[in-house]
Amino acid sequence: MDNVQLGIFVTISGMGIVFFSLFLLSIIMAGFSLKKKKKFSVSNENESGISDHILVVIAAACTAALETDFEIKKITLIKERRITNSLWAFIGRVEALGNTFKGDKK
Repeated sequence: MDNVQLGIFVTISGMGIVFFSLFLLSIIMAGFSLKKKKKFSVSNENESGISDHILVVIAAACTAALETDFEIKKITLIKERRITNSLWAFIGRVEALGNTFKGDKK
C-alpha cells in the first residue's frame, strides 16, 4: 500500500509541475506579444528610387495574387544582371530544351 501512495504522490507532483511550467510559459509568451509593434510610415522619398505610383501597383498586385491583406515592409529594386555564359553552355541549354519538346511535335 505504501508503494501505491508513493506512485500517486509522484504522479500528481509531476503533473502539477508540468502544468505550472506551462502556465509560466504562457505568461511569458503573452508578455512578448504585448510589446508594441513598429509602425512603418510611407514617405515620398524611396531608397530604391521607385515612384509611389509603382509601389501602389505592386501592393495591389500582391494583394490580388495572395487574396489576403498584408503589410508591405520593404521593396527592393533588383538590378538586372547580364550573365555572360559560354557558347558551350548556351548550346547545352538549347539541346536540353529541344529534347524536352521533341515528343510534343508530330
